[in-house]
Amino acid sequence: LEALGLIQVDSRPTAAAGSQGRPSHRLSIAPRGPVVLAAQIHADGFRAALVGLGGRLVATAPGCMTVPADPARVIDAVVEAGAGLLRESGRRCLGAGLAVPSAVAEPEGTALNPIHVAWAAGAPVRDLFAESLAKAGVPGPGNVPTAGFTGNDVNLTALAEHRHGAGRGARHLLCVATGHRGVGGALVLDGRLHTGSSGLALEVGHIPVNPDGRA
Repeated sequence: LEALGLIQVDSRPTAAAGSQGRPSHRLSIAPRGPVVLAAQIHADGFRAALVGLGGRLVATAPGCMTVPADPARVIDAVVEAGAGLLRESGRRCLGAGLAVPSAVAEPEGTALNPIHVAWAAGAPVRDLFAESLAKAGVPGPGNVPTAGFTGNDVNLTALAEHRHGAGRGARHLLCVATGHRGVGGALVLDGRLHTGSSGLALEVGHIPVNPDGRA
């Protein structure tokens, strides 16, 4: 782990006064260890971040823009912002992920119903993300271009909360999000994201609570 640049080892730590025996080596996360590029697109722009071991936020770059009808333009923008963070940090990149405000159909990696942005239904967001990462020269393990991962923003929020936040230590987690626009949901069962057969679980759509009520 030390050779991989993941941890640092203090082989000669000082012992407390009066303690007996040789003190154990002290291990800590390497302060200049590898990161992943985390990118998010929302209705009002995007955000790029570098995240280290344990979910530690290393750097972030927000960007406000009118999200264009061509998803490639905003995906290129967020990837370029992330690539800039990588250049400034000098950190090794182990992969990249993109969260989008749309259901992402599996296994195609297409935005099924991006109602909060002006993209066409079926936009190939996963392929566009991979192409943008290659153009920006964002490497993966072994300096091989990374294909990246793309998913629905609420699904990825649920995974983050389960692993590092409110659901840490729980077997199951229901996440209901009322973010930039609309309501979304995601479900973690036995530690795994429940996406259904096509990636669309909990994409419940618009449900009228009171047909005569406020829109």
